[in-house]
Amino acid sequence: MEYSIDLGGISVHLVSGGRNRVDGGGMLGILPKIIWNRWYPADKKNRIHLETHCLLVKKGTETILIETGCGNKLNDKEKAFYSVEDSDWIGANLANIGVPPEDVNKVLLTHLHTDHAGGCVTRDSSGKLVSTFPNAEFFVSKKEWEVANSGSGITPNAYNNENYQPLEEAGQLRIVSEDAQICPGVRFLPTPGHTLGHVSILIEGQEKELVFTGDLLPLAKQIVPHYNMAYDTDPVLKAKTKQTFFREACDKEWILAMSHEPATPICRIVEEKETGRYVLENVGS
Repeated sequence: MEYSIDLGGISVHLVSGGRNRVDGGGMLGILPKIIWNRWYPADKKNRIHLETHCLLVKKGTETILIETGCGNKLNDKEKAFYSVEDSDWIGANLANIGVPPEDVNKVLLTHLHTDHAGGCVTRDSSGKLVSTFPNAEFFVSKKEWEVANSGSGITPNAYNNENYQPLEEAGQLRIVSEDAQICPGVRFLPTPGHTLGHVSILIEGQEKELVFTGDLLPLAKQIVPHYNMAYDTDPVLKAKTKQTFFREACDKEWILAMSHEPATPICRIVEEKETGRYVLENVGS
């Protein structure tokens, strides 16, 4: 699935960080299976097909990557949980569109869970953990960094420091505020709830604006504020964050890129006049 959008002076291209299958109940939270199974059909192991979308952003001399997927260094337990293939990861999928890892000079992370940050680090020929993108600065919010290092995720294995500790040791990690401007036209938006330090990422072109939602809005059917994941640290806070975000996204006509939606990852929020509810409108490629 390929999507490319010219925002005016900034181009964005959706790149897969790897297709996977995850437990449907975990992804759809409080919703009964009889409802979510119509939208995302489960296999015999109760898993649904998902994407780990990443976004390649080109702005002048900047080559920016948003998110990195699960990567290619998962242990057996992680492989079983995410049901991914080592060959289907961000490094290989960027190479397929002619982008070598050395060209990426900034990597932006909404949060540090493995399915978003796992591709930041890979193993070299000797088995040593090294940065996948040797010339890049890696940006994460200060709150997220603190949460990841405190071990206060929703589960004991929510964070794996192998995904980011080598970056810190290599001097490539940048810890910034939850509303930091990364460069002109690209900045963090605080969107807590999935994790307390979670951010979404706003890209402001001369003609259009796009937000990569991360796990604020990972799936299209989670457009209802209280339809969320079992993996959310604070689902009540997340629902409130979504309500505020949806209003702003609607008013400003933001294009949205969703992190895990397999069918319609690029959309725009509109408000139904009859009901006052927010719905998604497919933008297309």
